[in-house]
Amino acid sequence: MRTIPELPTDPIASAALELARSTESESVLNHSVRSYLWAVLLAEHENVTSDADYDPVLLFAATVMHDLGVGSRASGQQRFEIEGADLAAELLVAHAVSNNDVDRVWEAIAIHTSPGIAERRGLLAYLTREGIGIDFGRQADIVRNQQQAIHAHYPRLAMVRSLVDAIVEHAARSEAAAPRYSIPGELLHERRQHGVTRMGTDEVRDLLPERYERWRRMTPGGLDRNDKRWKLQLLERAWSRQGRSELFHLVHADGYVSYRIARSGDALGHRNTCAIVDYVVCTPEAHAALWSILLGMDLVASIESNKIPLDDPLPHLLTDPRQVTTTALTDGLWARPIDITALLAARCYAVELDVVIGVRDPQLGDAAYRLVGGPDGASCARVGAEPDVRCEVSALGAAVLGGVRVTELARAGSVRGDAPVLTRLDRGFLADVSPQFGTYF
Repeated sequence: MRTIPELPTDPIASAALELARSTESESVLNHSVRSYLWAVLLAEHENVTSDADYDPVLLFAATVMHDLGVGSRASGQQRFEIEGADLAAELLVAHAVSNNDVDRVWEAIAIHTSPGIAERRGLLAYLTREGIGIDFGRQADIVRNQQQAIHAHYPRLAMVRSLVDAIVEHAARSEAAAPRYSIPGELLHERRQHGVTRMGTDEVRDLLPERYERWRRMTPGGLDRNDKRWKLQLLERAWSRQGRSELFHLVHADGYVSYRIARSGDALGHRNTCAIVDYVVCTPEAHAALWSILLGMDLVASIESNKIPLDDPLPHLLTDPRQVTTTALTDGLWARPIDITALLAARCYAVELDVVIGVRDPQLGDAAYRLVGGPDGASCARVGAEPDVRCEVSALGAAVLGGVRVTELARAGSVRGDAPVLTRLDRGFLADVSPQFGTYF
């Protein structure tokens, strides 16, 4: 099996490639060429290359010129899909292509962002849309064996962000270029109204760590991620996909969401599921903006994730809060206190505390600790005084991050002391947000 299909070299194909090269960024050009290569591989996979309607030159023209509407020759007076189709048609007419074939290419380009329509408008429109879609992760398993070689010849070069930026810039030129609910209209709306940008994995490697670190420092239990962990976090592996799309990212100045799309349902995918695999929100504004985009995703029937904390305010954003359901609750982080003085002194407390805590630890030895702290910080030292409160080391680990109430542990017999002391300690250990570890290990 050949690794990379050859590009057509006849005059029409050469002219189409030159027009795209001279008017588009290198990133968008490479995307267009890759779309042709994926379309050819899909045609071979589906055994349609011998069909009368299959024409590799017209397919090359449609795929390579499908984004002319975001290039330098587009005026921004119509949707980028239409302006790109018009520019492609001009070139084909100049090369004496038949009116019927010009119309076929025009249509394939004009509707390449229209799911459910392109698939029913003939082989050329179908292969054009699907070839473009494969470059965004749809049906990627079909071309898995050729991906590395094709990306080496035609690198992605931050394609998703480059293309989205180009579409948004074009859409901002006129109202006609960005009708509401069209692809350009929605991307422009996302950027203007919500400050959210859709990006590919290669584009976010330098953006996500800073946002995650900010989130980690404000979230009890948040685990850090070193460079090796980030490489693993963003690594595309067949088993991690579980039949879903490649990773996509919604990025806000104060957070981000990484997700995959699981395609299911009818031929149009009307029961697709958005699976959130990384969820980092630092401000209420970022939370509202990211969920506004997620909840408005086209052809997505449900959103699922094991990353959403129990105290997330999502239900209160919805007209019907009952649409949010918790289907499972599992352990994510178990804290085993080792250096108790450092542990208790490292956090702030919701109310002022001055209490001696006796900790029973069968492995490291029993001891008492005086904790003096409040909203501005704390100190802790090992003491020989009689404890005001006694607890198991496991109970201290459960309570110290604020995820389990001290009074709840007291009812279970893991914490003992006078009721007023337990009540104040319970309030002191409360955190502003529920603990969340953020990174599986």
